[in-house]
Amino acid sequence: MKAPPLNLALKVGSLELSGDFTEMLSINMDDIIVEMSQQPGMSAYVGAMVIEARRKHREVEAERDSHYAQLDSQIRAREAGTKYTEKSVTMEIELDVQYQALCRAAENAAMDVSLIDGILASFRERARMISDIAGLLRTTS
Repeated sequence: MKAPPLNLALKVGSLELSGDFTEMLSINMDDIIVEMSQQPGMSAYVGAMVIEARRKHREVEAERDSHYAQLDSQIRAREAGTKYTEKSVTMEIELDVQYQALCRAAENAAMDVSLIDGILASFRERARMISDIAGLLRTTS
């Protein structure tokens, strides 16, 4: 049974990869030498995407955390002498539109990391299968 198409378009920084990932991960048994020669480059490219996605995720999280700290300071400095509870400060920060947008951006960046990590794992599995197939072909010829 053939897997259904998995059409994705990924862009992380300047790196892009799009198309049917089911097709990209398939192995052409009629041209195993070409498959073997192309696999390292494919894995390296997706590996670079993972690194870039993780960097972007850390960057967005740092921006979110910095904005949180800035809002926290502004709220506490707003009225000198007023004592704020941690919960009241946190609630006010969580209502900030920019903070909410940064939280969503951090969540999206984390999902990108997970998705690209999964794709890299699939390319690694593909490499292992190509190696196994090549080994079988050597023993049968």
